[in-house]
Amino acid sequence: MTANSDLVALDIETSGLEPEHDRVLAIGLASPDGAMTRISDDELELLHWAEDQLSAMPSRRILVTWNGEEFDLPFLRRRFDEYGITTTLVLAPRGQIGKYGKQLYSAHWGPHHHVDISDDYRQFALSRHIAWSLKPVARDILGIDPVVVDNSGASIASMDRTVLKNYLRSDIEITLALAARLPKARYSEPLPS
Repeated sequence: MTANSDLVALDIETSGLEPEHDRVLAIGLASPDGAMTRISDDELELLHWAEDQLSAMPSRRILVTWNGEEFDLPFLRRRFDEYGITTTLVLAPRGQIGKYGKQLYSAHWGPHHHVDISDDYRQFALSRHIAWSLKPVARDILGIDPVVVDNSGASIASMDRTVLKNYLRSDIEITLALAARLPKARYSEPLPS
C-alpha cells in the first residue's frame, strides 16, 4: 500500500504546446519533503536535471500529474528524443484521446509509475459546475487561491523568473495536495499489458 509520503508531483512550463518546435522552460517537483523548481534558458540542463532528480528518488515514489498523460510526459519525452538524451521515461499509447485532442499515454519514469489525477476529478468538476481544470478544482476542494498568470507560451517565455517560479510551485503543490486526497488504492502499481 502506498503512503501519501510516496507521492511526487511533476509539472512543466513550456514555450508552447507543440514539442516538435516548442521547448521546456521550467520543471517542478513536489513531495511531502518539499518542492523543487528549476527554470533555465538551457533546455538540455532542465532535461538532465529532471532525469537526475527522478533517478535519485527512492523507487517507491509515485509520479503524479494533472493532465500529464496528455501533455507533460509526452512533451518531455519528445524533447529528450529531440536531443538524443538517454532517459528512463517510458511511454505507452493508451489508445485514447484526451481532453485536448491528443493521445493519452501510460508512463513510468524509471521505477516510478505515473498516475494522472485529472480524470479523478472530472465528475467532481461537472457536479459542481466548475471548469475541469487544476485551479478551479483546487479552489473548490482545497479552498485556496492558486497563482494565476497568462499561461500562453509567449507569456510564460517572457515572464519574470520569480513570477514563473511562484506559478510553477503553486501548481505542483496543488497537484500534490489533490493527489493526497485520493484513495491509496488509486496508486497501486498497474499490471503490465
